[in-house]
Amino acid sequence: MFFKGFSVVSAELKHANRHQLRAYLSHSGFPIVGDKLYGGREFPRLMLHCEYTSVNNNEETSKRSDNFLDYFSNHI
Repeated sequence: MFFKGFSVVSAELKHANRHQLRAYLSHSGFPIVGDKLYGGREFPRLMLHCEYTSVNNNEETSKRSDNFLDYFSNHI
C-alpha cells in the first residue's frame, strides 16, 4: 500500500534482535514514521505493529486495529 509518498510494509523476521527492523529500515533510507530513535518523521505515535510473534513455542497474535491505517492517513 502507498499513502502520499509513504509505503506500508509487511516483514517476516526469522531471528530478530531488539530494534533490528527499525535500524535496518532507517539505515536503508526508509525510517518508520514516528521513530524518534532512528530518525523517522515526527508523528504522534510510532507506526509499527507486530501482528504475530513466537518465542520458545509460545505464540501471540495481535490483530492490527481497523483504524491503524485510517489514523495514519488522517495525520499525514
